[in-house]
Amino acid sequence: MAAKVPGASDMQTFRFFTNDFDTTTDGIDVVATYSTELMVELLTLLLFITKLILKLIDQPSLVLQE
Repeated sequence: MAAKVPGASDMQTFRFFTNDFDTTTDGIDVVATYSTELMVELLTLLLFITKLILKLIDQPSLVLQE
């Protein structure tokens, strides 16, 4: 395994993080573009709008270990 990961043989500590929260997400994304000539160049304007609602359904007990 160490042959496929540079520096793996020198590792002394390894940490693994996971997201174990149960959530629901609702929302909408709106993207608008407008292009026009400005002098001799093309000008493109972009507008991005995002509205999200995130609900936490269940939060597991937190375990912190070093």
